Parts: sequence; structure tokens; C-alpha cells
Amino acid sequence: MIPPDTEEIMLAYCVSKLKNHLHDLSNEKLVATAVYYMHHFYLTGSVLDTDPENIMYASLYLASKVEEVNLTHDSFCRDLKKDPVKLNLIHNEQILLIGLNF
Repeated sequence: MIPPDTEEIMLAYCVSKLKNHLHDLSNEKLVATAVYYMHHFYLTGSVLDTDPENIMYASLYLASKVEEVNLTHDSFCRDLKKDPVKLNLIHNEQILLIGLNF
């Protein structure tokens, strides 16, 4: 088990990384929703149980659906320059939804 302050630092790093990925997006609601999902997920979860980077991308993808930003799975992965197979976005989105009690 890691100290709570260390876990908070890891989460803050992921949130800043998420914001850096989105610095060129003009949709502030998308960014705010993705950050909210990450914070809410880790209120009950631990960064040791679930990789924060996976949850970060899943939060962003889910937020794009909720805020009705037109992104397909392929275009999302292409914009992030990530391999769709390695990103495993759909699986991580399901983990996020379970963690958020949707």
C-alpha cells in the first residue's frame, strides 16, 4: 500500500497529462468532464489497482460521448497516436463505467 499523498501526486500527474493532451481543444466541457470522471473513479479506486493512464484515455473517450463530440474509436486512437489494440479502450471504458457506478 502506498501513502495517500503519493497516490494523489500520481493522480495529479495524470490529470495534468490529460490537460496537456487536450490543450488544443476548444471544448472546455470535454476536458472538465474527463477530469471529473478520473477524480470520481479514484475516489473509490486506487492507482495501484488500475493504470491511471488507461483510465485517463477511457475518461476522455467517455467524456467525448457524453458531451457529444464526434469522435470514432479509430479517429480517437489516431489523434492520440496510440495503437488501438494496445490502448484497449473499450475494455478500459467498461472498467471506468463500473467504477463510476453507471
